[in-house]
Amino acid sequence: MENKTIAEYGVRSLGLGRLRTLLAIVAIAIGAFSIAALTGLASGLQKEVTTSATSFGTQLVIIVPTQVSENIFVASQRQNFIPLKQKFTENDVKRVLHIQGVERATGLLAGLVEITYKNASKKANVVGIDKEYIDITPSLKINEGRWIEGSHDIVLGSSIAKTLFSEELQVNKKVEIEGELYRVVGILKESGNSLARIDDRVFIRKDTVRKLFPNRFEKNEVLTIAAKVRDGYDSEKVAKDIDNMLAITKRVGDKKTYTVITAKFIGEQIGKLTSMLEAFFIAVSAMALLVGIVGIANTVYMNIIDRRREIGLLKTLGVKNKEVVRLFVFEGVMLAIIGSVVGSFIGLVIGILQGIVPFEANLPLIIVATVILALAGAIASYLPARTTTSISPAEAMRYE
Repeated sequence: MENKTIAEYGVRSLGLGRLRTLLAIVAIAIGAFSIAALTGLASGLQKEVTTSATSFGTQLVIIVPTQVSENIFVASQRQNFIPLKQKFTENDVKRVLHIQGVERATGLLAGLVEITYKNASKKANVVGIDKEYIDITPSLKINEGRWIEGSHDIVLGSSIAKTLFSEELQVNKKVEIEGELYRVVGILKESGNSLARIDDRVFIRKDTVRKLFPNRFEKNEVLTIAAKVRDGYDSEKVAKDIDNMLAITKRVGDKKTYTVITAKFIGEQIGKLTSMLEAFFIAVSAMALLVGIVGIANTVYMNIIDRRREIGLLKTLGVKNKEVVRLFVFEGVMLAIIGSVVGSFIGLVIGILQGIVPFEANLPLIIVATVILALAGAIASYLPARTTTSISPAEAMRYE
């Protein structure tokens, strides 16, 4: 039999056991869907957090008086730093500023407050900053209005301005914070920085935060220190010098009570997170694919059992064993390819349209998975076909 004849015959044969064929295709499609959808989500997440790390700024160094958990992405989302006894003060800011290579340094304060607008009240995170922080942080850019000047001025992140209340907060609107009126003087440009969460913050003057929380912060205390590295200096080297300086006063025994965060540090944490996610997704997809491959083997085997008389007739007509084997191998490969294409297509469409989680199609992996599935389909079909075609035509013809 010629290859074209085998292909035509194989395509027609797939329609004989329609339900069995459909179930095999669905099993393969589920595995292919898992690969397309889950790896796309992993790639999308990696791209988003990598962009966030880039927007963090290569010359920016952040020091927090806590030991940050290994998963910095989750920690930044939930603010679940592990609190320790040591605290930063304005004196620590001055020490950081004296490190060679540090151009600017400032301390930040933050807290959770209740904001009221038109009789509606919501909780929001406020960050107390000064002019130094504005100059240090590259992602802080005004879209509308101006920066903070007075003690009752506030600037809103792009997201919180739109979503905090049912009505979008705009420049010159007044809100009430802990019983006092504040004016919105500026709205930030969208930063897209999911690590720093700038878009979800309310920015006010640092001395105003101290007044809002009179019993929370000690005199001259700051929650976080932000530093900008001078052009021409290696930010990792400067960060190491800051680390060594703080180690003298901020260690408790052998434990560090702070973390120095740089773009490289964030990149390393992102790499760990996305690698674990991708490995997990691939493992889940592999299990689904294994089920699909077993389904192909079962479908081909049952087709062979049901078509023994047909096999006997083909052999009686002079069709060789290897050609019969090629016929069933072709059917197995077709099942794998059809299931893979259908599942991958559905996974990509859903991933692109869902719009909730960042998604980026991993086409090379999908192509590799399709090729592996085709090979697995060929192997899964070859073994039962090889065994069954070894029987004589007379014996096959007697099968009922």
